[in-house]
Amino acid sequence: MNVLYCCDDRGFAGLEASIYSLLTHTKGVNIYVFSMEYHRKPDENNVIFCYADISPQHKDKLKKIVQYLDPKHSHIKFVDMLEYYHKFFREGCDEDDGHSSPYATLKLCFDEVCLPLSDILYLDCDTIIQADLHPMYDKYLNELRQSNYCYAGYRIPLDKDPDEDRAEYKDELVASVLLFDLDKCRQKKFFQRVRYNVTHNFYTWYEQSAIEDTEKGLVMDETYNFMLNYEKRTYEPVILHFANEL
Repeated sequence: MNVLYCCDDRGFAGLEASIYSLLTHTKGVNIYVFSMEYHRKPDENNVIFCYADISPQHKDKLKKIVQYLDPKHSHIKFVDMLEYYHKFFREGCDEDDGHSSPYATLKLCFDEVCLPLSDILYLDCDTIIQADLHPMYDKYLNELRQSNYCYAGYRIPLDKDPDEDRAEYKDELVASVLLFDLDKCRQKKFFQRVRYNVTHNFYTWYEQSAIEDTEKGLVMDETYNFMLNYEKRTYEPVILHFANEL
């Protein structure tokens, strides 16, 4: 199983908790962490916002978690993505409006990174894993390979908006948990087309809207991206999203 996270050092606490919960329940995981040190262009007030790469101390701590929980079968690799971000998004996706950051787009560069993988599961850093992910991974990957879809992800139905004030959030893909069939993505030039949409449109949630505008995906069950009030749950979800708000 291959799992991808994308974040800067500000997201370390969530990343640490997510990886710990992942490996507590799921063994044999190759974890990839995309990050970079990045300085935004000055805004109208000439303020430059800086993002820090994951620090060496934090990287060492994550390596120790992997060694502690699954030393023989799980691994972690850190990839500096600055070159790829400058190449694809520097001019067309350079804002942080509270909904997205430059790190949200890093997963869209996967086809350009020299990782010989045929599939990968992307997880946001504010997810907590509560069960073995192998059954979900195998189920949806098998369905993807038998279909024309490039990815699988959860969509919020019209009658299950977790925040009624965000009308644009209804019946829309949520890009916090995504399983990619990378072979098919490369064959259909999926990531190239998504990057084009990111840089040629203005989106509030730009990477997930660009993904959906490019192609619809296979729909996952809610249990793999649970975003509702946890105290009112009627079952035990496999993946909790917005875990920092619980």
